[in-house]
Amino acid sequence: MNIKITTCILLAVIAIQTQAEVPEDTITVTASRLELPITATLNDVIVIDAQEIETSSALSLFELLQSKSGIDWVRKGGPGQEISMFVRGSGTNQLLVLMDGLEIGSATLGYKALSDINLAQVERIEIVKGPRAAIWGSKAIGGVMQIFSRDERAVRLAVGLGSFNERRVNVATGFELKSLSGSISIDSFSSDGIDARLDGDTDKDGIERDNLNLMTKYRPSSEQEIILRYSASEGVTEYDSAFGDDELLIDNNILSLNYLVNQADNTYQLQFGRQSDSSVTRDDGMALFTFETISESIKYLFDTKRSESWKIGTSLEYLNEDVGNSSTTYNDDERTTVSGHIYNHYQTDNWVNELALRYTDVDGLESNTSIHAGIGFRPSKNNLLSLNYGEGFKVPTFNDLYFPFGGNPDLKYELSENLELIYKQWFDSGSLSVSIYDNDITNLIQFTPDEDGVFTANNVGTANLHGADVTAQWQVGGLNHKISAQYVDAKDTVNNQNLQLRAKTQLGYQMTGDISPDMNYQLSVRHIGKRPDFDYQTFAPINLNAFTQLDLNFGYQLLPGLDIRLAIKDLLDEEGQYVSGYRAAGRTLRLTIHYQGD
Repeated sequence: MNIKITTCILLAVIAIQTQAEVPEDTITVTASRLELPITATLNDVIVIDAQEIETSSALSLFELLQSKSGIDWVRKGGPGQEISMFVRGSGTNQLLVLMDGLEIGSATLGYKALSDINLAQVERIEIVKGPRAAIWGSKAIGGVMQIFSRDERAVRLAVGLGSFNERRVNVATGFELKSLSGSISIDSFSSDGIDARLDGDTDKDGIERDNLNLMTKYRPSSEQEIILRYSASEGVTEYDSAFGDDELLIDNNILSLNYLVNQADNTYQLQFGRQSDSSVTRDDGMALFTFETISESIKYLFDTKRSESWKIGTSLEYLNEDVGNSSTTYNDDERTTVSGHIYNHYQTDNWVNELALRYTDVDGLESNTSIHAGIGFRPSKNNLLSLNYGEGFKVPTFNDLYFPFGGNPDLKYELSENLELIYKQWFDSGSLSVSIYDNDITNLIQFTPDEDGVFTANNVGTANLHGADVTAQWQVGGLNHKISAQYVDAKDTVNNQNLQLRAKTQLGYQMTGDISPDMNYQLSVRHIGKRPDFDYQTFAPINLNAFTQLDLNFGYQLLPGLDIRLAIKDLLDEEGQYVSGYRAAGRTLRLTIHYQGD
């Protein structure tokens, strides 16, 4: 194992020595679709709450998640530009992204544009690393990320200014009247950006986004809840391509209606969802391409508590995807997916067991059955050692199957098999988590030339992703410390080459403390190892240089409920390069004034 990872583990173990009671449990639902304490889950789970989001001063997932082990990010330029997320070396299109239980993203591209997610309206983020297809379905090869929207109860106002003429305004409020409650949040963000590419146009590539989030909750009785959510995001992103100065217009809408019944031992949930994901590419004001996905879904979930030790969760799901409003004409522009799963969770004082099975039937493709099995041993209530086996699959996109140039209707699912060993330990003032994994992916869809030189999608790729993640947190002398480290060996096993843009090693340290009762700070140091890529001019294989970044974040309470934060990203102006041919933002400053009512 890489020496940096080994050093990190030793430092964590030395720094955390005093064992005591397990801290109050954080509840997670994404790991199993059941409400379980994070200390009872066998998987490697990251939970980020609204307080951590605000303390970080992050406006994008790229900024927020850079310090999390097992997750690697690259961005093609400055604020708002395209970002990719590699969970344990897997691709962005192998990550399932959910918003309040609904899958979001494009059915033509096969992934969610992560730069479109607005953190100002996020209450919590849960990330489960490793395949979870047996629980959630397609795309969950690398992991699952679920985003929970905020439920406001008081007036909240945030105003921010920053580098590159960054401007942000967020206004939110809510109400509660006996059995009826609701909230509204409006957020507007813009930035002039930077010149993203090293060649081509030299203009700045900016971004504008307007976001709306609405929620209404009605409780007919103590056991019943009806929740209506609506979110909308629209705006424009400027970017440079090899063909000139381009703009991408986005218009995304998510509507969901949930009916929940919570009884003593049983929970019933019926969810109706509709998502519209639209993007229009323009050049000099002229629309070139339009891609739109309209997804409609119905889900029925039933959870039952058979005893204090035994829980079962089941679901039946229907999904219809329609891309007929796209400018491209597909041979088939609509498909339906029917699926269901059952999950079993059983635990005693010393043992935790889970077993899940999912059946999926997609129009035009063979059916798929995925399983997940895990067993955990708890020597004491402070320790958990688990061994997990999980399968993942990914349904081919409409572009893969039916695009007029290169589509192949005979494609099969991408498949994966993952084995992981995880150790978790909790202390009076911290925790330690170590994960070792091996993930084999087959049937990868790649565009290869036929005998006539025409590139067509085929299931010809294979890959192996193996490595280790380490996270340690502790408190000493009134300071909160966190070490995160990862080692990823992600290879194309056909040609034995490292997968593009995956950094093999990363190491991070974060310290949070108080300067005075009214002032706090956060210091973050992040080292990113060499990253394989192709030279943007010669197309020859290269390794992008390793680099280290330092971030500082200061917060000061002016009055009760009124705070001001100053964030300095990349303080030393390292300008580490993430993608060949693209600039990094370098040193940036952000000043935010935040008011939270009672």
